[in-house]
Amino acid sequence: MRSPQLAVCLLRCISSLLSAPALLLAQLLVRAVHYALRNMAKSKAALTAGRTAANAIYVPPATQAAIDTQSGILHAHEKDYKTAFSYFFEAFEQQHALGERRTALLALKYMLLCKVMAGSPEDVAPVLAAKAGLAYQGPDLDAMKAVATASAERSLAGLQAALEGYGPQLKADAIVASHLEALYDTLLERNLGRIIEPFSRVETAHVAQLIGLPLALVERKLGQMILDKQFEGTLDQGAGCLVVYDKGAQEKLYSCSLDTVRNLTKVVDALATSNKAKLAAA
Repeated sequence: MRSPQLAVCLLRCISSLLSAPALLLAQLLVRAVHYALRNMAKSKAALTAGRTAANAIYVPPATQAAIDTQSGILHAHEKDYKTAFSYFFEAFEQQHALGERRTALLALKYMLLCKVMAGSPEDVAPVLAAKAGLAYQGPDLDAMKAVATASAERSLAGLQAALEGYGPQLKADAIVASHLEALYDTLLERNLGRIIEPFSRVETAHVAQLIGLPLALVERKLGQMILDKQFEGTLDQGAGCLVVYDKGAQEKLYSCSLDTVRNLTKVVDALATSNKAKLAAA
């Protein structure tokens, strides 16, 4: 039996027992299952149901911290990092007060991740310098500090070095790993944009050499950036070049192309009308 089916069976069994605390914990478990399967709609629905159940009963601080952590995870997935940070902060304070170092460290790690992903890596150092942050110094926070430094410097090499140097702290957590993958893509786009900015035409091999990445990866990313309208241009596969257009020039080319098509249509219509008239006369 698959995990979602097991979760549904669990909810039915607990609902029949009329145990609100057990139902709350089951809803949190179901949310985690659906999140792992990337079914965000059902994950949010399970969390909402869990919050509804929590409103009717006394919720222990540890359980409330778990609810806040899961709420933060969902908001971070939706790129609402400011709200996610608030939830993780609440979870961290509760876990810290309870002396739950492992879960408190995890919440603190997610707080720092939100700062980096929100484009404020400079805020990581003040959080770590606070009294609560100093109590959790170690490899996990060193890893997030390295990520923040790479983000601030817009350094792909720095981020790659952090991922390799702190693999267990960054890659083992699926949530951190997924957000860092998005950060890597963002840094890659920014670095490529900075490299191609002075050029109107440049060999893609030269761009790959400057950024220090495989040619196939660079070409694929440039094509994606063109499709996403991040800049106007085209990849000349035959010549192995990237052609970058000025926005005004591209718009003029587009309008001229449309005028050419319209004029050709008129010419074809006129020829067709003329031929019909000649055939009718014959």
